[in-house]
Amino acid sequence: MLGPLGQSMYFIVFESEKDGKKIVDPSNDELFRISYKGNEYTWRLPLGFMLPPKMDKKTNEVFPGNYKYNPYTGSQLFKKE
Repeated sequence: MLGPLGQSMYFIVFESEKDGKKIVDPSNDELFRISYKGNEYTWRLPLGFMLPPKMDKKTNEVFPGNYKYNPYTGSQLFKKE
């Protein structure tokens, strides 16, 4: 249905907990790695889209929730009110 795009798309499903503990907590500051068929894939957590957006009070620019500072000005970011 998706043609060549669909031929390159894979879905990986795994258990969310092991021994009653979350395997990955998307709100923690850590790395998440998956090894699959000899390739390793890494994501830096927390996942910005899962957190409330943050804002630079000086410029009113809005950034993903995992940003701590404005990458252009270096100003500290705060939760958007």
